[in-house]
Amino acid sequence: MIEIMFCVPYASMEQRVQEVLQEHPLNYRLKKDIRTIEVKDIRSIKFHGDVIIARGVAANIIKESDLNIPVIEIPITGYDIIHAVHKCKTQFGARKIACVGPPEVLYGASCIEQAMDVRLISFKITREEEGEWIVEKAISAKVDALVGGLMVTKIAASKGIPSITIESGYESIRQAIDEAIRVAIITRAERARVERFRTILDYSYEGIIAVDEKGTIALFNKSAKEIIKIPETQLIGAHIDEVFPEIGLSKVLQTGKEELETIQKVNETIISANRVPVFIGQEMVGAVATFQKVSRIQEMEEKIRKKMLTKGFTAKYTFQDVIGKSNTMQKAIAIAMQYSTVDSNILLLGETGTGKELFAQSIHNYSARRTGPFVAVNCAAIPENLLESELFGYVEGAFTGAIKAGKAGLFELAHNGTIFLDEISELSLPLQARLLRVLQEKEIVRLGGDRVIPINVRVIAASNKSLKELVRNGTFRKDLLYRIDVLSITIPPLRERKEDIPALIEHYLRQNNRKFGKTICTVTPEAMQLLTEYSWPGNIRELINICERISIITKGDAVTCADVKAVLLDEEAACMETSPESMHFTEIDRTIFEKSEKEIILAALRQSHFNKKRAADLLGIDYSTLWRKMKKYSITIA
Repeated sequence: MIEIMFCVPYASMEQRVQEVLQEHPLNYRLKKDIRTIEVKDIRSIKFHGDVIIARGVAANIIKESDLNIPVIEIPITGYDIIHAVHKCKTQFGARKIACVGPPEVLYGASCIEQAMDVRLISFKITREEEGEWIVEKAISAKVDALVGGLMVTKIAASKGIPSITIESGYESIRQAIDEAIRVAIITRAERARVERFRTILDYSYEGIIAVDEKGTIALFNKSAKEIIKIPETQLIGAHIDEVFPEIGLSKVLQTGKEELETIQKVNETIISANRVPVFIGQEMVGAVATFQKVSRIQEMEEKIRKKMLTKGFTAKYTFQDVIGKSNTMQKAIAIAMQYSTVDSNILLLGETGTGKELFAQSIHNYSARRTGPFVAVNCAAIPENLLESELFGYVEGAFTGAIKAGKAGLFELAHNGTIFLDEISELSLPLQARLLRVLQEKEIVRLGGDRVIPINVRVIAASNKSLKELVRNGTFRKDLLYRIDVLSITIPPLRERKEDIPALIEHYLRQNNRKFGKTICTVTPEAMQLLTEYSWPGNIRELINICERISIITKGDAVTCADVKAVLLDEEAACMETSPESMHFTEIDRTIFEKSEKEIILAALRQSHFNKKRAADLLGIDYSTLWRKMKKYSITIA
């Protein structure tokens, strides 16, 4: 809704405004406040709305009151003046008439004088206090009558001078309303733009200061004010060198060259700053500085790193999410549930992709620690020089780049909960010794610190390698193995529980139906036989990838042999127990297979932005396998 406030001088004009509004095509979008107000009462009115419509002296007074609301003046046309002059002639027989009004009203009065065979004497008025004086001047000029606004005609009447009020006609009012709507729409759009801009500025973590070409501060945001600790009143309109010379914007104005990622000290605070000139065409019209506390950057980096490494501190899976009715899987689940009820450390053993983290989360959620944090960390994914500080934390000044307040390690964050150490076999021997002490003493000391911090954490470790073999090779500590292998669970690979494969395939195809908007409802017996007999070297992780590819390429409601053949790209697909003769491969099958295989490889390369390692992971095959197939199909990357 557009809110318009009307200030009209007399009741009949209010009625005319109502008539014009009723016929206006945008009347339904207007919220109206129409008031009959004399000039003397203008200053006591509380104005509001998107735009104000007024006339004559009243409009001038409202404009001068600095309301920050646009004022649209109802124009007084030559026709309106002619009508008033005609009334003076017919009612009073006047030949010498005073015409009183703002300059724009008086423009063209001489033409009216000639056309109507009268003498018109113009008197300019812009303010209320001029009314008495203007009427006295008209009396001195010995006029027969007077035409003008309501205020001057009332004064004239009180002094015995015949007078006629110049009334605004239908077209004048309609013109003012149209202009008011146009101005309101533009003003609202501009206000919205300014507010968006101001919100962006004020809620930016970076401090922002802009100056004009002379170095006068034209803009700044809340972050800038907080960082440099200078009152707002001192910033507005001040020269940048008077209040904040350290930021160096004067140099940018002189050289016209940007200065990026500079580090400097401001009021005992170290900041990182960017300074850039602002050009319109070839002319430099100012400069902008953006800056942020280095400590804030470090804090954000730590938060991001923590989220990336720990995947959050909650476990979302339970044993109900484990799919498998085979004896081997049911036995593993039963053991895991039994182990969940005690607080001993657990070692999960299994090949890559068998679902070790799924088991770890399920154990946590089935245990008495379910309300505590679950912190997961992949020991192989974090560089060794960072892993110690991530696991055990550090104090202020422990090393170059350490944040000012220090940082809690993942063991601290897992207090009263569970920490899941995936790929524990990748820990270096020094870190193994540190971890052993933590498990023995149930306390940690942050890197660079001397304060002992007690912790209550259950450790679930996982490995896809034989830790006993690593102990024999001298790359894993025997005493650490004894600490983490209190209770162990071996999660069977898919090839040892083939009876679970159909249920897993159907589960992930249903998920993909929702994801891709598909309607796959069945897998043909021949296609399911291919999938069941496949060796699944990547286990569940590979099965998920292959199900996704099957969902994408399957056209109808059923997964067929051709669909499965098109996605089994691993070399083991050619070495399944079923013989080629029993599978009835034809020349057409091979052509379809090779064409689909090439298209899928190309799609995976595009999706991974032509990163071959990432594409191989997407396809669930080895890097060397992908390389050979790219060579086979003459796929090259520029």
